[in-house]
Amino acid sequence: MVMEQTQGSEMFDRNREIIIHLSKRAFSKGDYLEKVGHIKDFERSFYPSCPKQLCEQQAALFLSSPLHLSMHFSAPSTPKYYHQTFIATMTQHAKELGYKKSSVPKRSTIIFLGLGAGLQIPALLKKVRYTDVIIIENDVNSLELACNHIDIAQLQTHCRKHGGNLHILSIESYADFIDSMRSILKKHGYHLLADISLFRHYNTPLYDEIVDKFRSWRNRLASMWGFFEDELIGLSHTIQNQRHILKSAPKLASYFTIQPKVVIVGNGPSLDKEIEALAQAKDVVIVSCGTAVASLLRLGIIPDFHVEMERTADIFELKADSLSDPRLNSTILLTLNTVSPKLLALFENKLVFPKANDIGTEILRDGDHTFEPLYHCNPTVVNAALAIMLKLGFTNIALIGCDFGFRDEQQHHSQYSQYHDNQDPLFLNKMHAELSVKGNFGGVVHSTRIFNEARLSLEALIARCNHETIINASDGAYIQGTKTSTLDHFLRSPSATDIKQAVASIREGFPSYLRQHGNTKVIDNVELEVQMHLQALQKEIEGSQGAVDLLTNLNNFIYGLEQDECVARKVLLSGSFKYLSVTIASHINHIPPQQWESYISVAKAQLLHILSGYIQRLNTI
Repeated sequence: MVMEQTQGSEMFDRNREIIIHLSKRAFSKGDYLEKVGHIKDFERSFYPSCPKQLCEQQAALFLSSPLHLSMHFSAPSTPKYYHQTFIATMTQHAKELGYKKSSVPKRSTIIFLGLGAGLQIPALLKKVRYTDVIIIENDVNSLELACNHIDIAQLQTHCRKHGGNLHILSIESYADFIDSMRSILKKHGYHLLADISLFRHYNTPLYDEIVDKFRSWRNRLASMWGFFEDELIGLSHTIQNQRHILKSAPKLASYFTIQPKVVIVGNGPSLDKEIEALAQAKDVVIVSCGTAVASLLRLGIIPDFHVEMERTADIFELKADSLSDPRLNSTILLTLNTVSPKLLALFENKLVFPKANDIGTEILRDGDHTFEPLYHCNPTVVNAALAIMLKLGFTNIALIGCDFGFRDEQQHHSQYSQYHDNQDPLFLNKMHAELSVKGNFGGVVHSTRIFNEARLSLEALIARCNHETIINASDGAYIQGTKTSTLDHFLRSPSATDIKQAVASIREGFPSYLRQHGNTKVIDNVELEVQMHLQALQKEIEGSQGAVDLLTNLNNFIYGLEQDECVARKVLLSGSFKYLSVTIASHINHIPPQQWESYISVAKAQLLHILSGYIQRLNTI
């Protein structure tokens, strides 16, 4: 009995030391013999019968229907960029090696929501190769109970043996959870998102929220990465647009006697319900977003401001006809430094804002931190519109047609839009529901990963505003921080009556804006000095031994970029390498381990080809 107590005490102390180190959570003082009675009492209150049996039963139930998400990227039929070519080539090779994306993963990440005795963990590890284990537990009683039942050092050894890590987190809120996951991914690799499971041992409001929003937060952590070629396009446009870029924003709202009513118009399906009322509205500032301008022009509505943020030439060509409409001659363009110079040339009056987390903006800001980057301005043009209007000092804003979702997959945009014109290339653009979200006027609406990210970005922007009133009159997704109301109610509220006069005064003031707020820095040439970093990675990849080693080298490179003082290098490269890392993980997780060597040999050759291409492209800047 004494020997059992001694062994139990040694394991308990060893476990507690590891938990304190990993979670930074303090335990109450006292040795094992002093605590064992309390631990037994808590165990009896927590489990109605044998903990081992109950934990193993719960593990078996989980395995019969696991809460699991796999991530698998697809590439267009004709890839344009290096990371897309890699995805297409390696997916085809993986299929030849027996890749089945719906198979039980050969490697995976698991998050345990609640620990209890912890006996569910070894039960699951016997069945599935979970390489990375993330435990979330705030209750010290539960942590001490686990210390009495499982060998946490052995669990940590298991993770390390398979190229993973053990994490024990003490978090208090959903926001803490997102921040903690970001930290883990940044340090240990985004490949952890390729296959990830959630195991809820018991219910709490926090655990329930993490489960309910599983797909949403997984997508959120895997979104808005950007990629190499896209950043270079933006950089090229920034250099060409630099004389138009603002360092800070003029407060255009000051031209009005009182805050005007501003309506930001998206091109969502619910625009159809409000567009005729908007056409009759008076004393209102109208801001069109992207393709919504064509819908407005069809009903003779001429926006005061128009917002664009897409950077690629093909997107510009799709909109060129509507943007060249002579009725827009007096419309003011609000846009970002990354857009095509051809777009700027269509508008006499334009305000160009430096996009945050953009390579061009970072190069402009280098040595001049008076630049004010525009945050939360992507991934959709509605995000840019609200961010810009708030930056310009407007505080009384309504959103219409800003649905961030749809109730019918066949009606994902306004009926007046180019998307419903069978002669227009956008007609071929189809959308499919990926998740459901709370509706603004009740019920639920379908959404996509991008729409959902746009909504979350909008919520983050609104959370930073203290005095602004944002009305959501769109019959789409509910946007936290907005007030749900109808456009009719908004239009009946008091507003400035000098709208036309004020907008005319704004146009007259354009020559002074660039003098007072414009960029004075001139970029002649760009030295990013990343070639040596890529050459060092080439050597690491050439020397990689096996799948885990290759992923480790890629992840170390990404982590180095994340820590780099030169933000421009991070913005340029980190996104593409995240795609490469997750692609490799998603493939090796679902092909037989005996085929990993064949897969990795091809992957290494492809990665070396990409790196050579990146180096060559950078040498031509």
